[in-house]
Amino acid sequence: MSLRPYGSTSVLILAGGRGERLDLLTRLRAKPAVPFGGSFRIIDFVLSNCFHAGLGEVYIITQYLPRSLEDHVGFGRSWDLDRLSAGLNYLHPFRGLERSNWYGGTANALYENLAYLEESAADHFLILGGDHIYRMDYRELLARHEQSMAQVTVGVRPVPLDQAHHFGIFEPDEQGQARSFAEKPDLPRSNLASMGIYAVRRQFLLETLRERGPAEPTLDFGRDLVPEWVRQGVLGLYHFDGYWLDVGTLDSYFRAHRDLLGAEPVFPLDAEGWPILSRTPPWAPLHLADTARVGDSLVCEGCRVRGSVTGSVLGPGVFVDEGAEVVDAIIMENAEVGQGSRVERSILDKRAVVEAGCRVGGAGAGEPNAERPQHLNSGLTLLGKDSLVPAGMTLGRNVRWAVTRAEDLAGRFPAGVVPDGSSVLA
Repeated sequence: MSLRPYGSTSVLILAGGRGERLDLLTRLRAKPAVPFGGSFRIIDFVLSNCFHAGLGEVYIITQYLPRSLEDHVGFGRSWDLDRLSAGLNYLHPFRGLERSNWYGGTANALYENLAYLEESAADHFLILGGDHIYRMDYRELLARHEQSMAQVTVGVRPVPLDQAHHFGIFEPDEQGQARSFAEKPDLPRSNLASMGIYAVRRQFLLETLRERGPAEPTLDFGRDLVPEWVRQGVLGLYHFDGYWLDVGTLDSYFRAHRDLLGAEPVFPLDAEGWPILSRTPPWAPLHLADTARVGDSLVCEGCRVRGSVTGSVLGPGVFVDEGAEVVDAIIMENAEVGQGSRVERSILDKRAVVEAGCRVGGAGAGEPNAERPQHLNSGLTLLGKDSLVPAGMTLGRNVRWAVTRAEDLAGRFPAGVVPDGSSVLA
């Protein structure tokens, strides 16, 4: 299979969604900027795929809380995108002479930037989501696309049937091509999900946006364009059999971290020949005290561990004090777990502090969160960025906690116990 020169494709990364299902994790940051796997951010995976495929013209389309994303990606040096020509560009919503609009849909985001797309000399546009965890050699998809008669090629992968209603679903024919498409159907007729990866011929995309963009301010790929392209017979499918996970929910985000662990991880971060690149500042080496016990965990540089860590992922600079236990948890950068505390099935955002003698989370599903039952119902407990759990407190399962000062509690929990399913936000 021949591969086209790298300059023939321009990459458009859709990174502007709010990520509401990640709840407190996206309260102060864009979803693609959410930490993942200790040292990385979610967007690192798609940018690393672009680097390894030699794709050097990348546009990141932002909207919601973009600064967190820009602070991390910067000029793209970590992915060889800080170039005099092509390289990395950010496309924000803007106010122009003729029109202005917040992006109303994924395709509308491209229409609002039509002038920039028209300047590109690429043969194809590769449109990607910024919030998926996977490794893919885009050159194979692009070669398949270019050799086909399709105007659009969509990456697809089977998902568990009980999760199919969360995705755009293709019903394939006997040859494995698209017979029909439904966006997040209530009763899926297939489990073949769109990965949100579109290779589109340049002229076809520009003509589509010029034709439909002016009259459809909420124009969306999954809801509007893909079903029409299937009916027109201009869309082909690229079947991908590698690891891929949309980490748009707390459960999928947590599950993806579990896939990093074990003697033979489902998704190893250190796969030979395809490293994940990131913009990570230098840290001091990891320090394990004589009292430390660490098993089946990823522990980043800068961590100081004096207690027990099992089945967990610790980001840079995490401190686990003596007698503390961290079990089946995700602890982000510079968070602290105090002496004698136990943190189980929980996600602690950056700089969260659990003081001495606390109990956070636990095994089992528990009562769903009263305010977010659809997002937090499997037993996870979530601590927001810079949150504080005062000494001796107990937080149940499915708890949302974003208290940054002990005085903000002001006698709300005199027994020091926060029941399952509570939301305590300062």
